[in-house]
Amino acid sequence: MKIPLFSYPSLDSTSRMARALLSSHAPPFAVQADTQIEGYGQQGRRWESPLGNLYITLALPLSSTEVPMLLTPLRAALTLTRWIEATWGLRISLKWPNDLIYGGAKVGGILCETSLVEGHLSSVCIGIGLNLTQKTTGAEYPIVTLSEILSTPLPSVAELTKELLEAWPGLWEMNQTEILTHYERFSLGPGQLWVSEGRFYRDRGISEMGFLQLESLEKEGAHLELISATGSFRWAWREKPEVPLFVFHLTTEGGLLGVFMGESLVEQQDIRGQDWLAILEKELGDFFATYVNGRADRWILYVGGNISAWNSIFIGHFYVKIFSQDKVPTSRLPLHDLRHAALGG
Repeated sequence: MKIPLFSYPSLDSTSRMARALLSSHAPPFAVQADTQIEGYGQQGRRWESPLGNLYITLALPLSSTEVPMLLTPLRAALTLTRWIEATWGLRISLKWPNDLIYGGAKVGGILCETSLVEGHLSSVCIGIGLNLTQKTTGAEYPIVTLSEILSTPLPSVAELTKELLEAWPGLWEMNQTEILTHYERFSLGPGQLWVSEGRFYRDRGISEMGFLQLESLEKEGAHLELISATGSFRWAWREKPEVPLFVFHLTTEGGLLGVFMGESLVEQQDIRGQDWLAILEKELGDFFATYVNGRADRWILYVGGNISAWNSIFIGHFYVKIFSQDKVPTSRLPLHDLRHAALGG
């Protein structure tokens, strides 16, 4: 599948232009603009679109034989995150259903809109906003750019647009099982907190149809599913408790160790080719002595990853049980993403 490109210096919205072009052009095609005057995201939120970022909408045909339509937002987000990983070796996390997150900050977002022909779904317009070099506004949480994360100059928007469109058809081809498997790898992980009208819910993963499954923290046994990111529900990253948090994550590439106070990373250590168990025992002892004993009545420990055997570490009056995981990550997560996983788990 080759995707023709319509490129403009400026548009009110690439998605609006794509929908207008559907009346005279059959999908697939893409619409790109250097800037947008009236870019928008979920629930019509205005998406500021300064020069220097990637703003593109892909119009793609839909078929009843493809994966369920409700999985399209996840499929689109996974196609983009897998392209980023293949291009820069960078793992970007997904906040359900299709916000791109790195270290708790938003890198980009996706909006999917469908078109009907004679009452049947015929195409989908996938609007993408990716922060390359300029920070945008319009998100409920912090913004970060790819150039900040990578600390290196990026190719031009035109070059990246060309590369994305060339790679998209191959990455887009996923069946339902593959979508769910990839989402499990790229998502922030179950346990994230969500809030609606002052009531808190815990993310318990997604269903086979891509619905977000939530469990009430206030009413035991109360569950619900979100079909789309609309309504009053929002990711409650701001409401996470500000308690001392110790994070240790071991992968096949080495280990990361961090200490957080609230959202602030106050200590970190990169562990490669060292006796990680001895380091962990020492750093845990220092953590309790410095941040917990006589200072906090609550604390959180997160120890996980590629840990090959059961071990227990004795620290003062505390035993810390370290256990192996069946699924071993092949690449390291950003410490702030580990913080989110620890607080939600």
